[in-house]
Amino acid sequence: GLYFPYDWLQTMGFYDWINMAFPTFVPDTPMYTYTMMGTNHRGWTATIFSPPKELYPYKYQDWNDLESRVFWWHMTDFKVLPMVQLFQSLPQLFQMLTQASMNSISAQMRLH
Repeated sequence: GLYFPYDWLQTMGFYDWINMAFPTFVPDTPMYTYTMMGTNHRGWTATIFSPPKELYPYKYQDWNDLESRVFWWHMTDFKVLPMVQLFQSLPQLFQMLTQASMNSISAQMRLH
């Protein structure tokens, strides 16, 4: 399945696919850490916890700060869960879809 992070009404779909060992392809870009029309809204409070800057140098609610997006992107489940298939371009996605064994990916997902 092709999953676009934080797309409206699909937030939990990602976890359903992972738990079903359904090969899941996600764009590898911090630009999806926040989307304008997705499940994140600028008026919502992102967090009420303010950790020390030594631990987290960027605030999660800094939606317009690209460095902050990159920092938080590396901590998302899309980036850290094993066997999520990350792609950086459409040609790379098409190559992955034609060359990867979906059965093998699914089998490896079941091991985690």
